Amino acid sequence: MPTKPDKKKAGLAFWMQRVLEECDRAALNFAPDPVHDLRVALRRCCSIADGIAAIDPDPRWKDMKKAGKRLFRRLGELRDVHVMQEWVHLLDTPDDPVTGPLLQYVAAREPQLQQEAMQALAEFDRKQWRAWSRSLPRRMARFRPGSLVFRHLALERWTEAHRLHRQALRRDSPAAFHRLRIGIKRFRYIVENFLPDEHAAWSVDLKHMQDTLGEIHDLDVLWPTAVRANVFPDSYARSRWHDRIHRERVQRSEAYRQKMSGKDQDSLWQVWRSQLPDQGKPSPPPCFASSFGPLHSTPTSSIRGTWLGSLYSCMTD
Repeated sequence: MPTKPDKKKAGLAFWMQRVLEECDRAALNFAPDPVHDLRVALRRCCSIADGIAAIDPDPRWKDMKKAGKRLFRRLGELRDVHVMQEWVHLLDTPDDPVTGPLLQYVAAREPQLQQEAMQALAEFDRKQWRAWSRSLPRRMARFRPGSLVFRHLALERWTEAHRLHRQALRRDSPAAFHRLRIGIKRFRYIVENFLPDEHAAWSVDLKHMQDTLGEIHDLDVLWPTAVRANVFPDSYARSRWHDRIHRERVQRSEAYRQKMSGKDQDSLWQVWRSQLPDQGKPSPPPCFASSFGPLHSTPTSSIRGTWLGSLYSCMTD
């Protein structure tokens, strides 16, 4: 389902504190909105840690990301149940004999998943999270948003996401579109967290494409769930639900293709790429160039750590 509009962003300290607040809200009854809001806050923190950890060797970034991602994942199945319930209501028609049994099937695991979520919250180390929420934002203040290192990180994410885009259009499979959704999400988070000018220009389109791919994924999960539920009274009811889900998916798939396909400048891929560093002739800062000489291509994975580490040194000297 579409994500809710972003609330005012206030940096890592804000989102790490928000995680603790949303833990308390979610623990009350594990309702859809609190669970969603907690996962959003966790995802914000993990995406910042993911970007900074690529250039900063401090192990606390990876530790924080690991702790946040663990809780995020343990809430995932419960969130999936909530999303499927929303879709069933959305696709419902008056007097549909499938809706009630399908909702019952989807909701059957909710009590168990709520218990598992409660256990996950109990095991989440809030004391350690509070310590990170004090130390990591101070460390993050050393990095200048919009700097070259973040632009090259965005280029890496763009390159990988674009590869997944081509693969998804070629295969048109649920798995391929799911990987594409994750790729665009990772690109979006680098832009959102570290490139303020680009984020101001691209945020609406990036969020819309991510939401569109998210809805495609929801629909790809919903149909096999309905089939497993075995709630269709006859072949006509089964065909009707299949057609509804397929129609909704096709609409979103076509909306994605219209915005993202093609090599001309109207394609969002090309709009985004045009504002990122020149892949053929990167321009490292003087301190890096003096140590390694000029580069004539984007660094390969084998020297990526050294290259980004040198950029990090230049930024923090």
